[in-house]
Amino acid sequence: MCIRDRQDEFRDRLEAALERFQRAALEQDFRATTQEAEELARQERALADAMREDDPELRAEQQADLADQTAELDERMERLAQRLEELEEESASQQVEEARETISEARDRMEQAQDQASQGDSQDAGDQADQAADQLEEAASQLEQAQDAMTQMTMEQAQAAMQQTADDALSLARSQSNLRNRMDAASQDELAEMRSDQASILRGVENLAENLQAGVQSSDVDPALSAQIGQAMESLQRTADALDSRRSSSATPGARAEQAVGDLNQLALMAMAGAQAPGPVGEGQSGQDMVEQLGQLAQRQGELVSQTGELVPMRLGEQAERQQMQDISDQQQMVASDLGQLAEQPGADGTLGDLEELSRQAEILAQQLAEGRLTSEILRDQERLFHRLLDAGRALEKEEFSEERESEEPGAFERGQVVPLTAQQLGVMPYELPDGEQLRRLTPAVRQLVLEYFERLNRVGPEGGDS
Repeated sequence: MCIRDRQDEFRDRLEAALERFQRAALEQDFRATTQEAEELARQERALADAMREDDPELRAEQQADLADQTAELDERMERLAQRLEELEEESASQQVEEARETISEARDRMEQAQDQASQGDSQDAGDQADQAADQLEEAASQLEQAQDAMTQMTMEQAQAAMQQTADDALSLARSQSNLRNRMDAASQDELAEMRSDQASILRGVENLAENLQAGVQSSDVDPALSAQIGQAMESLQRTADALDSRRSSSATPGARAEQAVGDLNQLALMAMAGAQAPGPVGEGQSGQDMVEQLGQLAQRQGELVSQTGELVPMRLGEQAERQQMQDISDQQQMVASDLGQLAEQPGADGTLGDLEELSRQAEILAQQLAEGRLTSEILRDQERLFHRLLDAGRALEKEEFSEERESEEPGAFERGQVVPLTAQQLGVMPYELPDGEQLRRLTPAVRQLVLEYFERLNRVGPEGGDS
């Protein structure tokens, strides 16, 4: 990168940072203005009560003072509306102007209250002051609604940017998967020619990062998401370097490319979680222990499917492969044990199906893996167990949803027939299943949506047809 490009990049970053600071200051000013209107309303209400009880002349002076404070509030609101226009928040600016009209009406009532108090008409003065307090409260409510509207719009923009990031990451993962498949039968010269394609995917990730930063505006990008973007870039760069090397090494271009596919899919997962978590999907969910436990078991089983599938193309040495198989077997045994314990809990019968049978299936898989058997049949059985756990979780969550909201009918979810994995899928899954650590940060409902999403993706091949 030349000095001019670095200067341009630095300037863009400064401008983006400045806008974020401006929005943060604006939000703070919004809150302060709303609080001031609420405080003035409280003081005006107290003054209205006092006007009916004692010295009207004193209360007239106090009313004049509150009217002056209200005029200052109006000026502050005018500046706020102008700043909103400068940041192209036209809807919020219009709402602030409407609040200013309400403030103007409150000031008129204050003047009338002051006049009535000066004339010794305590009752009418109190009534006018009460009406002024009502209007101040209304203005405060209008300001709060304006801020909520601006915040909602910002959040929706951020969610849209996150969703676009997820879509872009999945598209890049598909391109990377296709490129990785081409590497299998490629000559050394052909591998070197693929470097330009690899560079294009890397540029795609760089564009993805820029678009995300522009889309979130005042919301800071999650550091974990930024780190994952960096990890994906690093994996892609390593793949490009491996393609450019004519020396054999333990890290082949195919292995590097496979890692890049996983990093891009992980990036998509995190962006999906960021898009869904702030919205209604992440609020008001069941959170029942049984749903949580079953969701975690499905998640862990999905991870085991991914781990087992990754062993096929790795070509590990005998001892290393046996150790890996034993580790997976131990994890599969833990799933079996936890399923057995879940089956013994009250309420496990019926809705969740025969968890004891699922536990026995997991036991058999654990034993087969412990014996060092690594076949496509075992991988299919693991995937089948994963799907059955998802089905059980959907059944329970649907039941809880129906109980809590009897007036609403949840939409039916139809999953296509589970088909055996193809040889291509055994070599590298187009969209690798999520990392457990990331899934644990999600609510059970969002986690289930993510798992279902990746489940559907992996039933559709990289070329768009059913696998």
